[in-house]
Amino acid sequence: MPENEKTEMRVLIPILSKQESNTFFLEKIPKEADEIFLLLVIDTGFMPGRFGFAASDIAAGNVLMQLMRKFFIRRRRKCFDIEEWGNTERKILQIIHLKKISMVLLVKQNNEFYRGLVGQIQEQSKAEIVEIELPKPEKK
Repeated sequence: MPENEKTEMRVLIPILSKQESNTFFLEKIPKEADEIFLLLVIDTGFMPGRFGFAASDIAAGNVLMQLMRKFFIRRRRKCFDIEEWGNTERKILQIIHLKKISMVLLVKQNNEFYRGLVGQIQEQSKAEIVEIELPKPEKK
């Protein structure tokens, strides 16, 4: 690859919990990132049967994504938000391939779904996975 051809660093942040808007986490995005993609997947497989509750979850996810976007815009970072319906794992992998994502930034979680997701990303993409462990709240 010629020296003047720089590959863009594109970072994907899938919103998997309500912890992604944590400032500690958001400040871990590399300064070299050219583009940041926030991904909210509305996975009907995880939603309860009651429509009202599902609608409030979608609204909460959108508010969270907008807060994160404002964080990056204030710091003059190029940020895009994507909202998709479907299977979470499949949508994350599709975005990784479509947007040529080089890094996936995740809030580290300790559950089976999360571990399976990380395994799938590792197996089915070349994107680097960076897991950020949030500091534990201090006990008073």
